[in-house]
Amino acid sequence: EELERSNVFVIPLDSERKWYRYHHLFGDLLKQRCSNLYDAELKELHTLASTWFEQNNMQDFAIDHALVVKDFKRSINLIEHIIERLWQNGHHGAIISYGEQIPLELIQNKPVFALYYAWILASSGKTDKALPLLLSAERLTKTVDSSSSKGEHKYYSRIAVALAYVYAQIEQNVDAFKFSEIALFHLPK
Repeated sequence: EELERSNVFVIPLDSERKWYRYHHLFGDLLKQRCSNLYDAELKELHTLASTWFEQNNMQDFAIDHALVVKDFKRSINLIEHIIERLWQNGHHGAIISYGEQIPLELIQNKPVFALYYAWILASSGKTDKALPLLLSAERLTKTVDSSSSKGEHKYYSRIAVALAYVYAQIEQNVDAFKFSEIALFHLPK
């Protein structure tokens, strides 16, 4: 309270005076001092920050800290929890940014992230990058669907729609038609 009254170092973030941030100049000084730490200590601080932000429902910050220390598995797991919200709110730039930072092998094993990332790539004309991601996602979700009833795995039908779109874009009409039929069969009414 004294720091806030004196207008020193902190800026309130809410009207209840529960959340504060450091003044940007003081924050810059702390970051500079922090950069002088050893890599292991700095990595531990980012990992702790990522965990804290996740526990306090601030996934975006949790992801950012995990990415700084190149903890890509943690990053993509956190992203998958918020990917639909990012997509629905039009935060496609964030999805692209995450996709560019995370190794392709991890993305190919996460069908939900691969779907949304591939949609954005395909929409921007990068079908050559989108197609392998969608095929990998389709293979992974098809395995789940083989034992499921119609419409049970919502992502399989979405992936089929995306594949139909990509194949239509690259003028492979037989595959476009095939995945359109798959999508129609699996999409809920």
